[in-house]
Amino acid sequence: MGNFCGCFCDSTPRNQEIDLKSLGNKSNDCIFNTIEIEEKGREFDKKSEKKNNDKSIELQLLQSEFNKNNEKSQIEMFNEIGKKGREIGKKSEKENNDKSIELQLLQSEFNKNNEKSRIEMLNLNNTNKEKNIELQVLKNYSKEDNKINSENKSSKDNNKKNKIIINESKEKENEKIKLFGLVNPKFNCYLNSSLQVFFHLDNFNKVIMQNSPAFTNKKLTQEYCDLLKKIEKNNNKIINPIKIKEILSEVEEKYKYDNQEDANEFITLFLNEILKEVKGIGINNIKTINIPKDKSDKEIFEKFYDRFFKKNNSFLLNLFYGILKKDIFCPNNHKIKVNFQRFNSIDLPKKTKENSIEELLKKYQEKKIIECEIECQQCGFVDYYYSKTIIYTLPDYIILFSDNPINNIHNFTIKVNEFYEGENNNNDIYELVGVIGYSGNFKSGHYIAKCKVTKDKWYYFSDSHFSEIENTSIINDKDVILFFAKNN
Repeated sequence: MGNFCGCFCDSTPRNQEIDLKSLGNKSNDCIFNTIEIEEKGREFDKKSEKKNNDKSIELQLLQSEFNKNNEKSQIEMFNEIGKKGREIGKKSEKENNDKSIELQLLQSEFNKNNEKSRIEMLNLNNTNKEKNIELQVLKNYSKEDNKINSENKSSKDNNKKNKIIINESKEKENEKIKLFGLVNPKFNCYLNSSLQVFFHLDNFNKVIMQNSPAFTNKKLTQEYCDLLKKIEKNNNKIINPIKIKEILSEVEEKYKYDNQEDANEFITLFLNEILKEVKGIGINNIKTINIPKDKSDKEIFEKFYDRFFKKNNSFLLNLFYGILKKDIFCPNNHKIKVNFQRFNSIDLPKKTKENSIEELLKKYQEKKIIECEIECQQCGFVDYYYSKTIIYTLPDYIILFSDNPINNIHNFTIKVNEFYEGENNNNDIYELVGVIGYSGNFKSGHYIAKCKVTKDKWYYFSDSHFSEIENTSIINDKDVILFFAKNN
């Protein structure tokens, strides 16, 4: 084993030679290797740095792309949220509108039901008022019945005997004069009172029944004929005339409803529609003719009469329709034109001191001032003109409408020569045969009828009730429609 000294030396034994050249070469190799390693390290560092830079750029790009996508997603998300919010808002608004409409409909339905209830209550009140008025009128016009009832109360035995005697006498009397009541389901007193008078116009009913085979397809006229047949067979019974109202409702819509109507308007419409059915013409045909220089009023009247009366030779025309002549002239008494027209009733003047029929009919024919710019061809006057209505011809039945109390009808007749201003002298006398009275006010009331059923007996009719009345009760200040028949 060799010995080692304390200095730096390798472990080569002393007895061995050291190859310095070889050692120097190995040292150079180590240096070169170190440099190469350093260079490779630097090259690696550059590559790593480049890679890191590239990755950093890529990462930035990715981050930027991510940020863009994230921002886009946020915008889309916000847009989606806004869209859904708007949809929810619209849906909520629509639901609110639907609920609002539903609430309005419910409110409207409630108001309708409330109004219907109010109207029904008013109708009920009117019905009660009508019944109260009817009872009051019955009390006023049924003096004979009240006397009988008061006498009957004195004794039960006498009551039975009196009832038997009265019923027997009334049955015999009714067999001759055909008494009957009319059904009033609700507010039909204007219809019943008017028809009661027509049912007691003998000449009219005779002509209707004689011509009944010709009315097969005439609804209104045929129904009236059927009612006359029922009256003939069912004496002292209650007749239902509601079909007359139903037929007229096809012409006037107001008759479809259960409302109080005007008896004047019903009478005019009833006659007009029967005339249309019989001859296909109505009362509203008015002929106005300017006066030719070479023709007189009489010649113009004959032309009118031939056209509207002879051509339409209906039994109704002579029974219910007369002719009015209306002259228009300037203050210098120059005639401008003449007008002829048919009429089936006359509205008597209002607010006048005269209370006799003749005086009122005279006043009806007085000349009236009318403002109008009609130039007179003879004198050129244009400020105003006069109009004068003359009753030129009279029918067999005269129907008068009045708003004034009429208490002065001497012997229940009127003399034509006391008011007539037509071409020919007329000494006819008309006799009162029917009266329609009204109790109440403009909004509600009750119509009744008083009819002459025999030569010397008058009866009071209130819907289904009827009773005989005295002559002193025939006319009073509540009578509004008067029927007169030519006494021949």
